[in-house]
Amino acid sequence: NLLTRLPIEIGQLTQLTILDISKNQLTKIPESIGQLVKLIELKLNNNKLKSLPSTITNLTKLNLLSVHHNQIRELPTDIGLLSNLSTLDVSHNRICSFPAQLGRL
Repeated sequence: NLLTRLPIEIGQLTQLTILDISKNQLTKIPESIGQLVKLIELKLNNNKLKSLPSTITNLTKLNLLSVHHNQIRELPTDIGLLSNLSTLDVSHNRICSFPAQLGRL
């Protein structure tokens, strides 16, 4: 696909449990993604993301977060709030250090 942006209205899809928007040209994810509190899987692989919105930490049911092959430099500092997270794939990014809270997972 060739999506370059997600509409802010993505946050209205509150019944979603799986969202895969991999292999696009996304550079940013709207803060409204944090309203998708029923998500258990979020795949944002192979885009051009430089960061993740801080609201991603609202997705406490998330058990898989995959953002490989992007340009992410850092993860949200509160990522440790994702207490159900069992799979986190951040390979092939530009991350230099991880937030201390990551150790809580």
